[in-house]
Amino acid sequence: MVFGGALILFCSFGIVNCSGVFVEYYVNGPLSDYTSSDITWITSLQAFLVTGSNLVMGRLFDSYGTRWLLPIGTVIYSFGLMVLSLSTKYYQIILSQGIVSGIGAACVFNCASNSTITWFYKYRAAALGIVVAGSSLGGIVLPILMSHLIPKIGFPWTVRILGFIVLLFCGVASFTVKSRLPSQPKPFHIAELIAPLKELRFALVLVGSFFFFWGLYLPFNYLNIQAQQQGINPSLIPYILPIVNAVR
Repeated sequence: MVFGGALILFCSFGIVNCSGVFVEYYVNGPLSDYTSSDITWITSLQAFLVTGSNLVMGRLFDSYGTRWLLPIGTVIYSFGLMVLSLSTKYYQIILSQGIVSGIGAACVFNCASNSTITWFYKYRAAALGIVVAGSSLGGIVLPILMSHLIPKIGFPWTVRILGFIVLLFCGVASFTVKSRLPSQPKPFHIAELIAPLKELRFALVLVGSFFFFWGLYLPFNYLNIQAQQQGINPSLIPYILPIVNAVR
C-alpha cells in the first residue's frame, strides 16, 4: 500500500512540482506572446484541481473505493499528458494540462492518500509521510529529467515519456492500493459539506490551509524564469527546482 501510494505521489504532485520547467518552456517557446502571469494560470489550475477537487473525489472514493477511480484516473491523467504533447495553442495547453491532467492527478492522488490512512493507526503518520515523500522524490527526479530531455528529443516526446511514466507507475499502484474499509454508496446531501464548517477548529484549519497553499507554489512557478532574468548560470537553473524539492 505504501509503495503504491508513493508511486502515485511521485506522478501526481511530482509533476505539479515541475511547474517551473513547464513555465520556462512556455515563456521561451510556444507561448512567448503571453505574459508569465498568463502562463502560470495553466500550472496553477492544474495544482488547484489536484487539491481543490477533493470535495468531489473524496466523495467518489467513499462511495466506490479505488476499484474504478484509480484506473480511470490513471487513464485520464496519462491521456491529458499525451494530448499536451500535441498542444501548441494556449487554450489547448490549459485544457490538456490544466484541466484534464489536473482531474486525472486528483483521482489518483485521492486514492493514495485516503487509502493509506485506513491501513495504519499507530504508524499512520510515518506511513503517510513515506507516501508523501514520493512527491518530493518526483520533484527532484522529474525536473532534471525534463531539463535534459527537452533539448535532446523536444518537448512533445518529453511529455509523452511523462505520460508513459504515469501509466506505468499508477498502473502498478492500481494493483497495490486499496482501502481497508468497504465502499458505501449513499445519497449526496449538501448539508454534509456545510456542517463541518460550523466547527471553529475545522474552519481555522481550512483558512490556514488556504493561505498555506496560496503561497506554496509561487516559487515553483517562477523560480526558473526569475533565475534566467537575474543572469544565473544556465547550467545551474535545471537544478534549482530539484534543490527546493529536496530540502522542503
